[in-house]
Amino acid sequence: MVEPVFGSTQIPAGGYVLSGWGGSTNQLMAVSAGARARVITELPQEWSNLRHVLSAGPLLVEGGLPVDQAVNEGLWGKVLKPAPRTALGVNAQGKVLLVVVDGRQDGSAGLTLEELSYLMMDLGAVRAVALDGGGSSEIWVKGKILNNPSDKKERPLGNGLMIIQQMPVYVDHQRLYLDVAPIIDQGRTLVPMRKIFERLGAEINWDEATKTVTAVKGELKIELTVGKTTAVVNGKNIKLDVPAKVINGRTLVPMRFVGEALGAKVNYVTTNGPAVYIESAEGGSGLAK
Repeated sequence: MVEPVFGSTQIPAGGYVLSGWGGSTNQLMAVSAGARARVITELPQEWSNLRHVLSAGPLLVEGGLPVDQAVNEGLWGKVLKPAPRTALGVNAQGKVLLVVVDGRQDGSAGLTLEELSYLMMDLGAVRAVALDGGGSSEIWVKGKILNNPSDKKERPLGNGLMIIQQMPVYVDHQRLYLDVAPIIDQGRTLVPMRKIFERLGAEINWDEATKTVTAVKGELKIELTVGKTTAVVNGKNIKLDVPAKVINGRTLVPMRFVGEALGAKVNYVTTNGPAVYIESAEGGSGLAK
């Protein structure tokens, strides 16, 4: 539990503050459970419908019109001059706009915060905020930097905004973020084994020589070899719909195998986009709240 950070608003039980802004700005980017994004000026007293909140500023666009209130939010001096800029906005349909503008180099002087507000309005934002600019302004897509950072190289930063598109996996109400996304293979959903099994209380070991994963939970022992269509659970063979495979250093297994091996309830839901819900034998309803 973290103490108050935005005025008198409390962080909800189970919530965490990853980073804070030391200035007086209080613009917030919030993403609700329904994945709809919006920019707000204060947090609601009821947090149950929020999944992500990012502090930023100053406010650039409100009600589809540009605003100029950087000074009112405690910004001054060089910060107000033309510079590389990063902005985050939301259009009328709830789609997120991520914008980076180069500056401090030949052919690109950058923008003032006021000019940035007009740019975001022109791009269709009904509400928008600025993020950290200068040498911190960088946009990175699929392993490539798409802009020209003013430092001529990447600046080491403690935080950033990352958009990852992958099939969500929930284990006992909680979203499990995976470094390798689930895939569809031969009509079957394969999910990364290690993180899911560890979240369900199993210890995982990998034998590189035999390409075999061993999972132990209490008296339960599970052995699975990459490429084989059977797994061994306490000495008993279990047939797999499709063999396990290694992708980017992670072993992916058929989703149904998780339930068969650990006694978990596994549901594949397509409402509002495909997602996997896993309920352990000790857990709750299997649906994210």
